[in-house]
Amino acid sequence: MRNSSSRTILGKLGEALLYSEILKKGFNCYILGSQNINTLADIIIEGNITLEVKTAIYSRNCKRSTYSYAKQGVDKAYSSGWQFGALKRSRSDYYVFVLLEENLDLYKFLVFARDTIKRDQFFYLRPSTGDFKRKKGRARVETVIDSEHQGLNLIFERLNGLK
Repeated sequence: MRNSSSRTILGKLGEALLYSEILKKGFNCYILGSQNINTLADIIIEGNITLEVKTAIYSRNCKRSTYSYAKQGVDKAYSSGWQFGALKRSRSDYYVFVLLEENLDLYKFLVFARDTIKRDQFFYLRPSTGDFKRKKGRARVETVIDSEHQGLNLIFERLNGLK
């Protein structure tokens, strides 16, 4: 797949993201593999559509974030014992939210048009059931958010649909 910036595109996800009809509606996409999570930071360009993908990892075994602006959230997540989660704020045409499992081999992506989400809002995710360490089934997604960030109900509904 070609990219004018010559940067790595996110494989099958990158191809899926370039279908504008899907982007306008919002969708979820699963990627199975052993990609290094840091390679998910990228910019995808196709016509007038620009997506900026960034992630922050919260894990019992990982205290640091991939981006400094998420440092406070990561520290809070670690102290709470969260096993996985994601944070995303895009300055581009669409917002991309990434859900990561603890072993980082399964990703869930949600894409929303910029005007459906208020700027600078963010959220955290954590498993509400299940046991990843002992592989006793898949955890459900539980959203955790502060009172001033109540404008993300649309995202919550979509995430609940990924159970």
